[in-house]
Amino acid sequence: MSAEPFQFNLQTTGQTLYVVAWDINGNGWEPGGSTFITFTTTTSNFKIAMTEVGSTGYYIAPFTAPAGFTRWNYFKQLGDSPNALTDTLLAVGSDYWTGTSFGQAVTANVTVNPVSVTVSAGQVSESPITAYQYAAFGPYQFAIVDSTGSPKNLSGHSITFVAETSQAQFLWEITSCPISGAGNNVVTVNEGATHTGTAGKFRYVLRDLTENSVLARGPLAIPSDANIE
Repeated sequence: MSAEPFQFNLQTTGQTLYVVAWDINGNGWEPGGSTFITFTTTTSNFKIAMTEVGSTGYYIAPFTAPAGFTRWNYFKQLGDSPNALTDTLLAVGSDYWTGTSFGQAVTANVTVNPVSVTVSAGQVSESPITAYQYAAFGPYQFAIVDSTGSPKNLSGHSITFVAETSQAQFLWEITSCPISGAGNNVVTVNEGATHTGTAGKFRYVLRDLTENSVLARGPLAIPSDANIE
């Protein structure tokens, strides 16, 4: 099968499918351009057209954006022109785009307190976080060490905590997470109750934007509680 990064098996032939993609800042990718731009509701500017492979009902599309965290939606076009507000949303996704493919190898080990997580070469283990509705989020401290157990120096790195739906759709983020510790390897994720008002089962990703790597990921649960003011 084709190596095109965007692939969708609709199992119905002769349809018009397209993709819309955003970077971590919510800017949209304009096909034929060289960078992400301010997103607007003019879907035709951001439509990444998909091509059916023969008459298989399997659709593919290229992606030529610069490297970085990317999220995307698959749509089935209903009218003569694309309209993301009314077209059928088929699926959503998110991952790190290397410039040629989605995903990247992770070579660090991670020790987290109070969350226990380990990162081995090419794989990030799942580790749950439980927050509390209407309460402050955190603090959660991630102590990052390399494969030898030595502190991984993150001084000057930009670390972001991203929350997603269970279908990997972007929800919210905490940017510029502070780095501390004698080895500059402790990342603290801590914020007020801004994002904890909605209970549910979500997912999180801790990303090093400087090295374009994933430090940790896993389930994020926010149980339903009474709001006491």
